[in-house]
Amino acid sequence: MPSSTLSDALNEFAAHGRSRQNESHIGAFSQGQIFSPQAQEYPRPVHAEGELVLSEPSPPLAQPLAPRKASTPGVHAVQELLRIVAATKEAQEIERRRRLAWEQEQESKFIQRQAEMERQMFEMRQQIASLQAMVHPSPSPNIVHRTPADTPRPTLLLETPIHHSLLSTAHFHPSSMTSQESFVPHQMESHGNGSITSPEDARYSTTPSTSPQLRAAINTASPRAKSVDRRKRHTPRHTPAYAEDDSAESSGSDSSSSSMDRPAKRANHHDTRCLTIHHAMRLHLVRIMGLDSDRHLPDSHIEGTVLESTDPVRFVWAKTTKQSAHNYRMKERVINDLKNNRKYYKHVPEKDFSKKVLDSVFDQCFTTFRQKYRTQNDESAALAARKRDDMKALKVRRLARRKAKLSARAEARMLHADLEHIIFDGAFQLECMSSEESEFEDGQTQPTRFRTRGFAWRSTRLQRLYEILDEEDRETSATKPKRGLGRKNRIAGQVKSELILPPAGSSSWMISKHWISVTLPKHRDLLDVIKKLVVDPPGFDWDRFRELGEESDTEHQASPQNMDNPVAHTSSQYYTGSSSLQYALV
Repeated sequence: MPSSTLSDALNEFAAHGRSRQNESHIGAFSQGQIFSPQAQEYPRPVHAEGELVLSEPSPPLAQPLAPRKASTPGVHAVQELLRIVAATKEAQEIERRRRLAWEQEQESKFIQRQAEMERQMFEMRQQIASLQAMVHPSPSPNIVHRTPADTPRPTLLLETPIHHSLLSTAHFHPSSMTSQESFVPHQMESHGNGSITSPEDARYSTTPSTSPQLRAAINTASPRAKSVDRRKRHTPRHTPAYAEDDSAESSGSDSSSSSMDRPAKRANHHDTRCLTIHHAMRLHLVRIMGLDSDRHLPDSHIEGTVLESTDPVRFVWAKTTKQSAHNYRMKERVINDLKNNRKYYKHVPEKDFSKKVLDSVFDQCFTTFRQKYRTQNDESAALAARKRDDMKALKVRRLARRKAKLSARAEARMLHADLEHIIFDGAFQLECMSSEESEFEDGQTQPTRFRTRGFAWRSTRLQRLYEILDEEDRETSATKPKRGLGRKNRIAGQVKSELILPPAGSSSWMISKHWISVTLPKHRDLLDVIKKLVVDPPGFDWDRFRELGEESDTEHQASPQNMDNPVAHTSSQYYTGSSSLQYALV
């Protein structure tokens, strides 16, 4: 033992080796009796103590430390993190696959919808073609009429609405193909005999072997086709084909010509399309002159000055296109440019771009532009143009008042059953309505009332009729709410002094005998003119109709004066029945 202790003291590696081995053994036992092959101690050879002392100490063997196992909470955290990462990757992969499947499903649905739409469009074209063939049948070049002796039979049939409906139905119902085969030879036999099967015959030419799907296809024909069949039932069944073709061509040409001749109309007041050649010419003139609008036209061009082709068009406003050579050249330039740029005016008919039409339209537009130029540069011309526009507006306002008066009186007439007789129709004409003049038109700033001026030829009965109707209209309008300032008051003015004849279609009771007696000495042909205007419907007895009263004494006094008039005697043969004008003429 002492020798061992001494040798251990002299050999420093021996003590450290044992302690290191003891620590490894203790650590191994503390970690659950887990031994590693590197930490296991092997038996050493026995040497003498002197040999150990005299020999050089050998270096200790390098023994690796046993790895320490991580603590349990750390292992669980790492494992949980790895599990979360794996679950996330798996969820992303599942979502990617689901997204890809959804996109493929949407693409397939879109392709199916597109195919369904194309199929429906194809069926619709077939139905339209069949309806056109039935309404306007035309000879088909594929149809060959053969005699029974000919062995081959035609493979193409007359296109009828039933045939198209069968084709569209058989496209989706394979069971109906067999029934269609039994339906086709029957039609072929009819064509082989030289007769053309009408649509009505084709509907009932099926054989008993027809399947239920085919019967349903025949019975459920389109309502439009059935309505067309009902409209054509009054025509004979076996009509020659050429007669139908001629009528179809004539009707088609008439309809096409009428549609081509009919000018296009604007949809509303917001529609700014160029629909006429006049509008196109005005727009093109403004464009080719380099202007934004025609409100400010350029100055007049100096005659004799050369104008390049790239410069805007300019005119000599004081001369016409025939007086000025420069204006004539500009006219040709504008017309040629309009023809070359007709694509900008696609709504204008093609026939309006002919040379004759364009020449006439250009002259009209150029005249209008010359007048605008004068009004822009001449004060007197501008004043005359304003007066002319004011007079047009005045006539429009007065005409609107007369139309409103006629409408009100026509509505009030319907409230009286006795006034519905045809003899009163002549009183409800626009020419019979008196004019209504506003006071501000005579110098006042704001109108307060209107002055009515009647015609001298109107009889007392006609005036009473209008008074009754106006009173009825006032009572009716008094109960209605007023719009704006309401209806202005009317006052009776003087009768118009100028000679105004009654309108055509007037009755004799409407014309005053006093007016005839006063006017006849100045105009000897008055009766000849009036007899061409007067229309007296028979069947009305004024003795039983007292609402308009009797004729005035003044008109009765005028009657004896005309009794001795030879012109009146010659005109009495043109009138029959009792009327005030007849008494005036005889």
